[in-house]
Amino acid sequence: MPDTRRQGLVKRQVLTEAEVTEIGRLIAICDDYEGLHMRLGLDMLRSRPGDEAHDFLYYEDDRLAGYLAVDGWGGEERELTGMVHPDYRRRGIFRMLVTAAKEECQRLGVQKLILVCEQCSGSGQAFMRASGAQREHSEHEMVLGIFKLTFRLTQT
Repeated sequence: MPDTRRQGLVKRQVLTEAEVTEIGRLIAICDDYEGLHMRLGLDMLRSRPGDEAHDFLYYEDDRLAGYLAVDGWGGEERELTGMVHPDYRRRGIFRMLVTAAKEECQRLGVQKLILVCEQCSGSGQAFMRASGAQREHSEHEMVLGIFKLTFRLTQT
């Protein structure tokens, strides 16, 4: 009987609902482990156009150990956002995911890859340093606690 366990790298143009669910669990595990807030919308993952490989999954013993999303809005650059389950880190999984995404992007003529990494992600920052990536810009998340609508009346 053949072994049907998922193992190794999988590239997807469109994700199954089961894969989106697995990715959602992995996001929650990684967010909780490092106190992150990864901005990967599961609805966006469900609505991939199917025109190119946007999703790279890595399995070990039928368990999703790593995931990398490639997003672009036209043009010659793509954003990469990914994670590796804390139990599977320091095994080269993320480097393998990035390499696969880079090869796919080169095939499509993409000129620039932007690696998205939260400042508080120790593992992500270590990968950035080890890969020689350089900070180009930072984004900040702003949250409005209490919204107060004010009016100013003027007389004419």
